[in-house]
Amino acid sequence: MHSTLSHADQATYNLIFIHPVAHNLEWTGIINIFNHLGMLEEQENNKLKFTRNGQTLTLHRKEKDLDVDDVFRLRHFLQASELVPQSPLDARRDVLVVLDHAGARIYRAGAEGSEPEMLVPLDPSGHDQQVHNPMGDSGGKQGPLRKLFHEALAAKLESAGRILLMGDGTGASSEMDHFTTELMSHHHKDLASRIVDKQICDISHMTEHDFAAKAKEFFHELELPKKTAM
Repeated sequence: MHSTLSHADQATYNLIFIHPVAHNLEWTGIINIFNHLGMLEEQENNKLKFTRNGQTLTLHRKEKDLDVDDVFRLRHFLQASELVPQSPLDARRDVLVVLDHAGARIYRAGAEGSEPEMLVPLDPSGHDQQVHNPMGDSGGKQGPLRKLFHEALAAKLESAGRILLMGDGTGASSEMDHFTTELMSHHHKDLASRIVDKQICDISHMTEHDFAAKAKEFFHELELPKKTAM
């Protein structure tokens, strides 16, 4: 729970993240939340500009309630702008990102036994089709919800050091490839350069312990002296 929110505002905040998506989120409740969590600027033509931890989101206030697209944009904005305190020693920690159509799990190397950070994309129908089906919109281009998901994931990884990606798809079904392509085409080349490897595994049969052990082993081997040919 956010300590700055009242119980009523916390209930509204929780509605942003429920599944299936809420259809009764009122703008008055969202405005109350941002008056506590960030900055709110009312602009012309019923536009609202939200600013939080250096990131901004502008939404058009059309009706009494938010529409589905507004809820998803707000959800990803809140996830991406969440500030997680880190010590200087942790600021560039190596991470393993397990990425598939169901979302992303972020494991921080050296933090075995801790829970991974989760980032889950949802489409309005609740079936993740924008992420699961790369051909779901015209010409095979990435849908708007997938782009929002990738932007939220990029923001989560901004403070990471070396990044190992792991997934179970290849070709058009590879979320790893879609994500790295998005990084290269949307001014995240520095982040893309920190991806040291992409590994295809049967992640559906791997446990949390398996992922943590894989990350530990991989980054340990990177530190070993490279053998030179005789």
